[in-house]
Amino acid sequence: RAFSYKNSYMTYVLNNYIIGNKPKYEAIKVDDPSRSFEDFVILSINKFTGKSIDQLCKTFNIEAVKTPKNLGAMLAFRMLGIKGNNAEEFIKANIQIKTIRVESDGHIKESMSFPTFKFTEIVEQEWEDSDLYNRLSTTKFLFVIYQQNTTGDYALDRAVFWNMPYSDINDEVRIVWEKTKSAIINGLEITRVGNRYTSNLPKMKENRVCHVRPHARNSKDTYPLPDGREYPKQCFWLNNSYIQSIIK
Repeated sequence: RAFSYKNSYMTYVLNNYIIGNKPKYEAIKVDDPSRSFEDFVILSINKFTGKSIDQLCKTFNIEAVKTPKNLGAMLAFRMLGIKGNNAEEFIKANIQIKTIRVESDGHIKESMSFPTFKFTEIVEQEWEDSDLYNRLSTTKFLFVIYQQNTTGDYALDRAVFWNMPYSDINDEVRIVWEKTKSAIINGLEITRVGNRYTSNLPKMKENRVCHVRPHARNSKDTYPLPDGREYPKQCFWLNNSYIQSIIK
């Protein structure tokens, strides 16, 4: 192994200092030099603890009726004093915001998705050079957690930074990734039930940390398999039970 700069940081350097194509990223203004950047981010967001999503939208003049997909990230950036939808420091450090909603009984309904993968690409990769390994090993996540209250609204509970432990990446996640690659190489076993497709890709019950399932608009939103067949786009998901254990 060797030390290396994150690709997100090198992309920033390339765009800003070599190509000169400078995207408009705002910088987070840390008003207390005695605090670390991470402490400042957490304290800035946690000042709004107890505020519901509707209250936060009103505070920052966001039309919640339209419910943009990136609403959680937008609110987090507004709480950090950022008017846009990204921060310079987040780009450089490859920090990704993930919104987590906890039900009133403490349960988390939704698993956490990652970008779709191409079947023809994953079969050509080795684990330590794979897209999934690089994403999990270089990304720091900022979890912004909302807890459902007695009125059914979701109120800000807290924010926390998290990196996936190396043991989880190189053990549990690697097993799922290798099973996925093997299933595709050996010819994916596909069963059609009505308009739905099932296959022998790893299921949630097979692994403590992650699984594979569709991330497509519909059954016609597909990628080609190595054997020429088409199959709905898939992605890796972190199990909701795993996310629940993290935030506890």
